[in-house]
Amino acid sequence: MASSASSNVLVELQGNGDNQNSWDTALNAALTQLDEAIAGREVHSTTGGDTTLTLTQYVTSDGRKKVQEFTGTLSSNARCILVSANKITWVVNNTTPSASETFTVKTSTSSEVTLASGQAGCFATKGDGTLEVVGPIVNASTGAISGYQTQGDVLDDLNSLGAVTQDGEFLVGTGAGALAWESGATARTSLGLGTSASPQFTGIQLGHASDTTLTRSSAGRMAVEGSDVLMASDEATASDYYGDVADKILTTDIAWDAMAEQSVSDAASISWDMSTGIDFTVTLAGNRTLSNATNTTVGKKGRIRVVQDGTGSRTLSFGTSYEFAGGTAVTLSTGANDEDVLYYDCISSSRIVISSILDIS
Repeated sequence: MASSASSNVLVELQGNGDNQNSWDTALNAALTQLDEAIAGREVHSTTGGDTTLTLTQYVTSDGRKKVQEFTGTLSSNARCILVSANKITWVVNNTTPSASETFTVKTSTSSEVTLASGQAGCFATKGDGTLEVVGPIVNASTGAISGYQTQGDVLDDLNSLGAVTQDGEFLVGTGAGALAWESGATARTSLGLGTSASPQFTGIQLGHASDTTLTRSSAGRMAVEGSDVLMASDEATASDYYGDVADKILTTDIAWDAMAEQSVSDAASISWDMSTGIDFTVTLAGNRTLSNATNTTVGKKGRIRVVQDGTGSRTLSFGTSYEFAGGTAVTLSTGANDEDVLYYDCISSSRIVISSILDIS
């Protein structure tokens, strides 16, 4: 079996019977090349342009050495081009001082990774031209990791703040690369929650963004999607109910309270405001006319209990809005203290149908 090269760093793998009488020379060469791959360092002095690493089997090559260090002063951009056909890991250290020129690392086909002056990075190739950054980019002198504040710096920032002095303070970033304690009131303002002890929101979306938005519509009022939510303070009174007041919550006790009989003042022409009750009563002390009702509500129904006074024989005429069976107005009972019940049904503001039960006792 003939000797062959290893697949990655290309050292000689001895074939059976090869290198007779010089086996030590071949073996020592392979071990030397492995030493390069493990701990070798190649120093490249550059002023810019491409430095392309090479890897040749069986012989010392710069592309086999573990550490690739770049020195010199750049007058143009510089690139380190790693061997792409093998699976190798390198540490590339850029020590070139430069104010404007860039130093980058790549393979012949990969994108470039920038190393600032004084930075080092660990790079690996997969044998297919792909370049991987297998460790953080660090400052070769200080160990600082690029893009991160070191642990010591963070602890120093916290140490300079000291202990929290007030209840409810928050630890925040200032936007200037530092940390600070911020009062609860200031933090709430930053978060748009107001400055008082109670958070304030312009609107809240519950579960769905288009149909469950809660907002403040006015003082003490809340709305869902623009429609006011009825509150406990919106509970109707009896007068709200029979007065047809909109946007009120009706409870059963109020509904029955509203049925209480309301007294109508006796007069030659009896004024009757339908919004002041459902059931009414009036005592006649003379011949009277029941005027057309005011503040009518279409569909409203109820009764008027008409009582004769102690003298009796009082008559009751009706305004033009009242309608009766057969078109003939009802004639009341005339005995002293007689009671008649007139039931009304409001068909329209100018039509109130009257039916009656006379001389109840």
